[in-house]
Amino acid sequence: MSLNTAHIQGGGVLIHSGECILLYSDQVTVELTSTALPSGSKTGTMYLTTHRMIFINKNQQDKIQSFSFPFITLKDVEIEQPVFGANYIKGKVRAQPNGNWEGEAKFKLLFKKGGAIEFGQAMLKTVNMESLQLALVYVSVSGYGPVPDAPPPYSAPAGPWYQAPPPAYTPPQAGYYGWVPPTHAFPDAPPASAVYMTDMPPPYPGINGYNGYNNSYANASAPPQTGFNIPPQAPNSSRPSDPAQSAYYDPNRPQCAYVPPPAYYELQAWQPKPLVEPKATDDSKEENSLSVVLNGKLGKIISIDGRELINFATHNYLNLIENDYVSDRAKKAIFKYGVGSCGPRGFYGTVDVHLELESRLAKFMNSESAIVYSYGFTTIASAIAAYAKKNDVIYADERVNFAIQRGIEASRSKVFYFKHNNMDDLVSLLESHEAADTRKKGQSKVKKFLIAEGIYVNSGRVCPLPELIEIKKRFKLRFFMDESISFGVLGKSGRGVIEHFNINNEEVDMTMASMENSLGTSGGFCVGSAFIVEHQRLSGLGYCFSASLPPFLAVAACAGLDLIEKEPDERVTKLANRCRRLHLALKTSAILAKYFKMECDECSPIKHLVLLGDGDGNYRDRLSILNKIALKCRDEGVLVSPANYLVEKEHSIPPASIRLTVSAHIEDEQIERLVRALELSSRQILPSFLS
Repeated sequence: MSLNTAHIQGGGVLIHSGECILLYSDQVTVELTSTALPSGSKTGTMYLTTHRMIFINKNQQDKIQSFSFPFITLKDVEIEQPVFGANYIKGKVRAQPNGNWEGEAKFKLLFKKGGAIEFGQAMLKTVNMESLQLALVYVSVSGYGPVPDAPPPYSAPAGPWYQAPPPAYTPPQAGYYGWVPPTHAFPDAPPASAVYMTDMPPPYPGINGYNGYNNSYANASAPPQTGFNIPPQAPNSSRPSDPAQSAYYDPNRPQCAYVPPPAYYELQAWQPKPLVEPKATDDSKEENSLSVVLNGKLGKIISIDGRELINFATHNYLNLIENDYVSDRAKKAIFKYGVGSCGPRGFYGTVDVHLELESRLAKFMNSESAIVYSYGFTTIASAIAAYAKKNDVIYADERVNFAIQRGIEASRSKVFYFKHNNMDDLVSLLESHEAADTRKKGQSKVKKFLIAEGIYVNSGRVCPLPELIEIKKRFKLRFFMDESISFGVLGKSGRGVIEHFNINNEEVDMTMASMENSLGTSGGFCVGSAFIVEHQRLSGLGYCFSASLPPFLAVAACAGLDLIEKEPDERVTKLANRCRRLHLALKTSAILAKYFKMECDECSPIKHLVLLGDGDGNYRDRLSILNKIALKCRDEGVLVSPANYLVEKEHSIPPASIRLTVSAHIEDEQIERLVRALELSSRQILPSFLS
């Protein structure tokens, strides 16, 4: 890539004689990430030509006015289609020697008018056609040996530039060698006075000789004469030569530069790249050995391959999954409504039981209104992205769950992570940003959000809610709380961390929670003011574009709420007792204390046993050891699981740990059996590893 080499003063694009413009878009944002380049995004015009991409900056006061992306400088190009957010093209680009910068940069292309997929596919198609020609020129014809990988140096034009004929942006029926670029997605044509030409480029790999340029051309002060190329033939190819096409820019045929088709022997040898790279054999075997297939309900005792195990691995905290009352209510709902809704809530997917569940949840949580989603994960990710937008600022705990991280990414807001449950670090961040904002007089104010979890699934710790409320008021933040773990767990009646600390519901702007833990069903919900909730019915992507929660699951959730309200002592109080009992049993084990530190709060149904010295060594090695302990515990009749994370995608990887969960109906004898199994497996496996 080269900087400031593809434009003229006034914003026009400068292409080479013989180069053809295939696509044009005037609303593209380019984000480049590199220590060698200025940070920030730039908006302007993007051209796709037969041999490169060219970006012209709309801001003529910017130091960087144009980027030239020859295809040979690109690598790892991908078209991304995020669940939440606009599609975009990303990849890496290398600097050309003499190109006014050095090194490598990551790039991201966002198309404000849409068309990212069409543009990306057209670019990849053009790159593929050029790369096949490059291989033929270097190996089949020229005999030069391997195609060079390094970007060629940028060379300035040898002669002056001149205005190109006005481009007629309508491709001929024949297209660009049998392929018509998607001009339906990009129908606009470059302005007649915006395209200029200069002399032939230096002999870059792939764009000289047989690839659309002719070695003999007129002087650079006038449009070159039309020239023709004879396409090279691959070795042993029996196909006759294809008709040659004009090699130069033609205002009536802008897609006519000749690029030969893939040779038949090349097509026969081509192998598609796998969608997912295969894992190492050892890793696959280890993961497969931990996978389980259930043969019955997911209760406190589960059946795997006909063998019964005590369940300390799933989030069925109130044992509602195996409850007969819930099952009977769901069964009757299936006979009445069927098994699915077959439509989003706003498009014939709303059933009366959805409205009943929303009303019940709002009343139970002492809130004005509620909204129900069909998946727990998308509830959290959609709700955040519905309010936080680009240029907003989000402050989040470094241990927030993956759904929150995806929601933050989808919002495209600027995010600052503070140390886990460390209010001093959060205040320090806010004070420094407040001071910086004070110095920027006249700048429009941005919205600031604070996001936390009631109980953090990645640590088992309760958030310091009273302190968070204080900070929220002091710095005027909008406060979102994820109660996916604490809902049905904390508080006398299971209303979550807000009830646990006896705080007014209105102090939290929006409460989000999954129904897939304590309620033992599917989906999720948000509660808050009517304004907060109703906004999501048109802005919550998971609500608008996903089929609604199956009616029988909504009925099951209502049945679960019945039991929590009618039997708080049998459910919530009993669970709190079991949490304390397991906490004490783990804490008083001298053998476990030798190998693990316990990271969690006493009232949490999630207990993390973190290997001592986890800061040392390889994370995957430690996870492998914990997998062996989990398998050994299974031999002892107990199901436990290491905490697993998407290492490449998580913001911050927590230390490797065994994550234990407890349910209301677990008995003392079963807790003792768990501790014995952990002690036995630790004694057998850990000494050699930690020595």
